[in-house]
Amino acid sequence: MNNQVIYPFTTLRPSIDRIKFQVERLAASIHDIELNGEAAGQQIADRGEQTWNNIKDHFTKENQTIDNVDKLVDVVNAKFSDWPVDALFA
Repeated sequence: MNNQVIYPFTTLRPSIDRIKFQVERLAASIHDIELNGEAAGQQIADRGEQTWNNIKDHFTKENQTIDNVDKLVDVVNAKFSDWPVDALFA
């Protein structure tokens, strides 16, 4: 005797296949988001490193730190319309 079970054609099997397909698509989408997230995170890290290097280079060059901080305070005060931001630098 043959113990093979033959399932009649019903909507159950195509439904399971469809769910499997949707899960695979979802997994692929999650993988794409992960890759894009890693790239975006790396861009943010690179930009942060560039900003840090710019600040380090331009604010400590030739011992002009005080002059450059004063310039920064003037720029910030101009941008914030004399809102008291000096306290933030104190």
